[in-house]
Amino acid sequence: MFNKAICRGITPILVLTSLVLNAQGAQTLVGGESRAAKLWLKPWGPGQNVQHQHVQRARVFKVPQKDLRDEALSLLEVQSAVPLTSLQAAHFLGGTAPSGNEVVNRSIADAGAESRIPGNPSVDASVTYASTLIGRLNPYLVRAVAANPGNFVFVVGFCGNDLCVFGGSLGEYNFAREPLVVYLERQPVDVWIDARSAL
Repeated sequence: MFNKAICRGITPILVLTSLVLNAQGAQTLVGGESRAAKLWLKPWGPGQNVQHQHVQRARVFKVPQKDLRDEALSLLEVQSAVPLTSLQAAHFLGGTAPSGNEVVNRSIADAGAESRIPGNPSVDASVTYASTLIGRLNPYLVRAVAANPGNFVFVVGFCGNDLCVFGGSLGEYNFAREPLVVYLERQPVDVWIDARSAL
């Protein structure tokens, strides 16, 4: 079971970020959005469970090359999350991909580095949780949308059995589909996708 302190920590960040970016960028939401990216957007509503089980950044990878991105996009035409073999993950990441346990070790190292930041109470819980993932992570190809592909970051987390993927950007709206390779401990039932940009 994921530590409640982390859930309480990540939920306000996601909610406040979404509210701030929504307020700043709502007037340009329709602006430069592509039809294909718009079809991928599937925001979670206010009545849905927003208690996120955070997926550490060390477990999320962008598909780097255009030809690989095009291939990944074609695999994601029907499904929002597609399980990958180790060889497929390596292919989409340009030739090499970490094992699930290597990703766990990176997550633990990242959390350990954060422990040197004063006033960060959820770090011990993050390390403990990451340690429980040894031998359990597998790569998935996952849909995401960037509001501005030139300047964006993704926040990924489980909402119950569903995966929530939020793309935060800076600058004008120019929506684009972004395939991600994400190491997950279970197959998500559904994937909820949102993207916002702050001008």
